Amino acid sequence: MFNNAETDFLKWIYYHLAIPFFGRFPVIHLFKVFSYFAKWRKEHTGKFQVVNSREELYSAVLGRYADQNIDLLEFGVFRGDSLKKFLNLNKENNSRFFGFDTFTGLPETWNDLTRKVPAGTFNTDGKLPDIGDTRVGFIKGKFENTLPGFLEKFKSEGDLIIHIDSDLYSSAKFVLESCDHLLTKNCVIIFDEFYSLENEFLALHEYCAISDKKYKVICGTKNYVQIAIIFE
Repeated sequence: MFNNAETDFLKWIYYHLAIPFFGRFPVIHLFKVFSYFAKWRKEHTGKFQVVNSREELYSAVLGRYADQNIDLLEFGVFRGDSLKKFLNLNKENNSRFFGFDTFTGLPETWNDLTRKVPAGTFNTDGKLPDIGDTRVGFIKGKFENTLPGFLEKFKSEGDLIIHIDSDLYSSAKFVLESCDHLLTKNCVIIFDEFYSLENEFLALHEYCAISDKKYKVICGTKNYVQIAIIFE
């Protein structure tokens, strides 16, 4: 019915004008988000490995790359707990790990459906985690200030894994859109708060709707709290 140009234009209208408009009306917005998730759950449930904890998910995903060079970009580091687990799961000397964080806490309030987590939560007073591994580099500051410059110079040298643990819709959406050229076949993304439907889930849904990127879910915890996807 529509050619490619017309379809792209309609998508632009919907995701840049309609969604922000409906976002002004919480009930309508939530209804749309839950309908998106109901469709997502119907499409993916029963088609991926289910584990009991994020630690088991990390092992299931990183276990595929235990003897391979990887580049891992983590967005949302806090005290570095998950980063330390990733480092233990991959011992290759040429692997690289990059941690992005302000280290001054959330830049805005995070509404995860069950509670409101105020801006400033997860603040380490600017202190970087004591990791003790030379394969790690930290990029301090807001993603919008640090990621573009990083990506201008970054060239992946191994299998690419992205860990989105920044909680917020705005952060996840910015990361996905900025890293679009890296999200090619076999790139893996781990979402740490996927259950927070207005945030990481919605960011992924909108990104894929606009970009037409396809993925499959390879692992998830119960109730979809965390999931890992791989692009096709």
